[in-house]
Amino acid sequence: GGSLGRARSFPDSTPRSTMDKVAAGRARKEDKKNATKAKEEAERQEAEDASWEDGAKKGNKKKEAEEEKKAARAARKADNDADAAAEEETFSEKKRTGKSAANRPGSAKLTQAQIAEKVMAKQEAEAKSKAKAKKEVEKSGGNDYMGALNANTNKQDEIDASGIDDAIAALSTDASTSKGKVNLKAEFKKFEEAELARLKVDQPGLKLSQYKERVWQAWQKSPDNPMNQQ
Repeated sequence: GGSLGRARSFPDSTPRSTMDKVAAGRARKEDKKNATKAKEEAERQEAEDASWEDGAKKGNKKKEAEEEKKAARAARKADNDADAAAEEETFSEKKRTGKSAANRPGSAKLTQAQIAEKVMAKQEAEAKSKAKAKKEVEKSGGNDYMGALNANTNKQDEIDASGIDDAIAALSTDASTSKGKVNLKAEFKKFEEAELARLKVDQPGLKLSQYKERVWQAWQKSPDNPMNQQ
């Protein structure tokens, strides 16, 4: 009789055990779900924090960039103001002193080069004019034309002499050279005296303007010219 009772009680214990397992499984699933949810929430919060921090950094960088631009603009304005002030000062200095570029130290060589170029251009024009005139004389053979040619030649000589006189007058008395300050006008006068004496022996019978022209040309190339010694 006792064994039969035990046999009857066995089926009753099976459903309870199964129910306990199901409940435990559900609890585990719920715990896992909650854990996953908490993890996702933590990750989302972390992402939000990182995004906010990144935004703050970008905001700071943008602000820094704006400050740099403002500083650069201010620096440029300061430079421009300084340049304008320097130009104004230079202009005022020129008005006060009344000095021209030809009289300032260091500008003598350039000024003389420009004048020498003009003199040479005049001489070239004269040579072309004379050559053309000679051809015309050969064609016409007229004495009247010869008279006009001589008048034009004399006038050209006056122009050339005037140009060379201007060039000599423009020579600096305080030119900067490799050997220091030099009085070019005085140096030229010494050279002119010696060269003129030599030319009158070698090429007698020339006009004074022609002698001057040759002296000036020789001076441009002469080693005695301090401007050629640099």
